[in-house]
Amino acid sequence: VILMKGFIFRLQKVLDHRIDVENNKKDEFVKSRMEYIKQQEHLESLKQEIIKANKIKPKKSTNISSYITMNNYKTALKEKTEAQKKKVDIYRESMNQKKEEFLESKRDRKVIEKLKDKAYKEFIIDQNKNEQKQNDEFALYGYMKK
Repeated sequence: VILMKGFIFRLQKVLDHRIDVENNKKDEFVKSRMEYIKQQEHLESLKQEIIKANKIKPKKSTNISSYITMNNYKTALKEKTEAQKKKVDIYRESMNQKKEEFLESKRDRKVIEKLKDKAYKEFIIDQNKNEQKQNDEFALYGYMKK
């Protein structure tokens, strides 16, 4: 929207504030999304470690302590994976909440922008009416002078 000289939107400070809020909410959403992705990648790496550990077959010459150690390692990996799944769920929920807050702030900004567009259109209509009235007066003045 190209603003004409003389147009003043009385809610401009509100619009500016809502734009700032929207930008902050967007930043928060992006950060939470990045953290969620990071946590999800960590979960995937744990799953890959489990797959690798399960592929390792004990040799017949392996002593019992090595077998127990490997079993404890696999158990620890499974526990870490379960804990990480819960962590990923928490980050997903946080990300979804931040996304909803961002979308809400975006809707709030758009409401004020629509009001601004409407006010600008009314301003243009008033300007055109005033210009037409002035032209009619000049024409009448010119006609009366003859």
